[in-house]
Amino acid sequence: MPLPSYNEMHRLLSQSHIVSQASRYVINGLLATLAHYGAFATLVFVIGFTSAALANSVGALFGIAVSFLGNRYFVFRSTGYSWHQQCARFSFVYLALGALHVIIVWLLADRYGLDKTLAFATATAVQAISSFSINKFWVFKHEK
Repeated sequence: MPLPSYNEMHRLLSQSHIVSQASRYVINGLLATLAHYGAFATLVFVIGFTSAALANSVGALFGIAVSFLGNRYFVFRSTGYSWHQQCARFSFVYLALGALHVIIVWLLADRYGLDKTLAFATATAVQAISSFSINKFWVFKHEK
């Protein structure tokens, strides 16, 4: 059996690297979600916040922080840009994709009558795939 060519090996290793990053991205997302919910639950059930919306907002900040740090140091292992530059880019992407999520749900569910859960799931899939790609190739890219 012949050995794979250099180009074949490079292609296989690149695919393996993307799969590894995508796996770390999913793990990071789960950890960020746990941080979000953990802060929310602590505020509501332990401290006694009466406003779920306020507790959710504080929890979201914890989740966003975990997501940023996890993407920078665990998923993409990026030091190509300063922490401040990456944080600014991450914040911009997070806000833009949040707006896109709202627009997709509005279009699919409110405008075209698609099932609300399916509309939410579709928007979430678009958001996750877009976020991974934009974070990989713009926010946390390795070279300047």
